[in-house]
Amino acid sequence: MEELSPYAEKIHVATEDGSYGSKGFVTDILNPKDFDLILCCGPNAMMQSVKKILNDTPALFSLESHMACGIGACLACSVRTVEGMKRVCREGPVFPAKEVCFS
Repeated sequence: MEELSPYAEKIHVATEDGSYGSKGFVTDILNPKDFDLILCCGPNAMMQSVKKILNDTPALFSLESHMACGIGACLACSVRTVEGMKRVCREGPVFPAKEVCFS
């Protein structure tokens, strides 16, 4: 988190067990209207929950996906977006939250 501090006025971290940052879920501490931009990384289920409360707050999701080849040939890391399937290894791993489809 120290690497991000020069770029952000506020950084909030949540872990389920409280071992780092606030104890609980990120959705427990996140009030989107308090932020100009939200950067989110973690399991898809967590990011899906964050997306539901974003409203119009811009957010970037760093997606985790198994990558077989790492060059985009095998399509194993493909994720569904509003613009169709995209490869995490080539077009990502960071996508605007409004583009990612979690269903």
